[in-house]
Amino acid sequence: MVKVDLITGFLGSGKTTFIKKYATYLINQGYKVGIIENDFGAVNVDMMLLQDLQSDNCELEMVAGACDKDCHQRRFKTKLISMGMRQFDRILVEPSGIFDVDEFFDILHEEPLTNWYEIGNVFAIVDSSLEKNLSKEASYLLASQIVSAGKIILSKVDTTSKERIVETIQQMNDAQEKKQGGRRKGSGRKKKVENRATVKTVSMPDHVWERLNDVCTDRGILRSQVVREAVEMWLDANIQQLGK
Repeated sequence: MVKVDLITGFLGSGKTTFIKKYATYLINQGYKVGIIENDFGAVNVDMMLLQDLQSDNCELEMVAGACDKDCHQRRFKTKLISMGMRQFDRILVEPSGIFDVDEFFDILHEEPLTNWYEIGNVFAIVDSSLEKNLSKEASYLLASQIVSAGKIILSKVDTTSKERIVETIQQMNDAQEKKQGGRRKGSGRKKKVENRATVKTVSMPDHVWERLNDVCTDRGILRSQVVREAVEMWLDANIQQLGK
């Protein structure tokens, strides 16, 4: 089964930059990678920015929009079917910034895609200086992205104040809380992901942070994954003492 990774985020959040680094890592590990760019516009600028990845081990595909969502989903499914016959080791999907993540899961659970694919990693890339006054539609899409994500990555933290980052984290958690009350009116689709991620800040000494960065760079993994695994191991070792 080929794993399909989904990378979500609003326009300008840093999805394309992340995909370039993530795809490069997979290619260096010996994977044959296929990248699907989805866009509702006739021209996809992100596709142009990824052209330097094109090689024998990496192919780029685009699902052009300029049509309604049902039409776009049919094109996306057709593209996945054609790529399922080309022996990729990994498929990376960057949806449009106005793509409902639940629709991605709906499509992957349809025949014949279930014969070839399984869901891999789901990343949500969020600008750490996220716009404060999002529309209701944008807030719903934000919640859809972060609720479904296995990893939430804040981008541009080096140019954003700590106070603004905290505000963005609170904004994400508020959006998740609102989404728990129900899906967008008229959608009628069942929610595919039951567990939601809550973003928290973690403080640690600089020397520990530096060691963590070194380990993650050497192993090609995300800091959040290491922190989560460390917390889970500690809880497993101390759960009886905690009286739970």
